[in-house]
Amino acid sequence: MNIKVWGIIAFVGAIGFGLFQAMTMGEKSPIIAEGTLELSAELNDYALNAETLFITIFDAESTSPMPYGAIKERITPGASGEFFKFLLTKEKMMMMGGGQNGQIPKNIRIKARLDNDGMGGQDQPGDIVGSVASVPFGATGVKIILDELIGHLDTE
Repeated sequence: MNIKVWGIIAFVGAIGFGLFQAMTMGEKSPIIAEGTLELSAELNDYALNAETLFITIFDAESTSPMPYGAIKERITPGASGEFFKFLLTKEKMMMMGGGQNGQIPKNIRIKARLDNDGMGGQDQPGDIVGSVASVPFGATGVKIILDELIGHLDTE
């Protein structure tokens, strides 16, 4: 092969490498929050069949019930102890309400829910929830303990 062909191959290869780098190393939104979820031991029996986890974020300074964003995760049934690590970013969350404008509050409330029916919306009897009232944007090491059983389902 002559030197022109090698030059063209090198040029195309350099452009391909540059595009690959731009796609994999491009700007990503910052971490909204990162942490772990823990199920309160006395609720282990109620979580045996829960396969869906919702994590939602709200403006900690607002009473609005509309979340800024949420994620839905399918989990293995039988959660107990520290059972899930979360990393919240705009790419991972479905943004809604105020979050659609790209602005996340400086202080957020994070709510986690083990859900029995897999449907979004309001808490239903049998769901297990926990929340942290005020988390600064970008916080790491957040620990949410799911310790509230919604309604009481008689299992006898």
